[in-house]
Amino acid sequence: MAAVFLDVDRFKRVNDCLGHAVGDEVLRTVARILAMAIRETDTAIRYGGEDFVLILPNCDEQGGAIFAERVRRLVERHDWSVHFPEDWDRGVTVSLGVAEYRGASVSVWMDRADKAMYEAKRKGRNRTCRESQL
Repeated sequence: MAAVFLDVDRFKRVNDCLGHAVGDEVLRTVARILAMAIRETDTAIRYGGEDFVLILPNCDEQGGAIFAERVRRLVERHDWSVHFPEDWDRGVTVSLGVAEYRGASVSVWMDRADKAMYEAKRKGRNRTCRESQL
């Protein structure tokens, strides 16, 4: 089983520059992309703020990373122009971290996925990192 932590990159800038209504629409759109990407057996949860957690019961870390990359590309390639004013030339990207469940507590497992996501941020954002790569 794999967990994927997802964080919307530079989300504060969207809220600060374009307002919370646009930020809320960005989060709803990311949630819709996730809902379309997951399988019936998967679960997507808004974890708070601009963070989401995906639980993939039938995936190991490698399968979770493949899924995470697919989601990353879907978000990156989405036509965000419908949400932003014409002079806003930035799209939306996400950083993702993947960890496989290894029998530890759920909080330890989630912490490993979260750390992998922060490594993706540290490496420049708009990427997926696996916990095994840390």
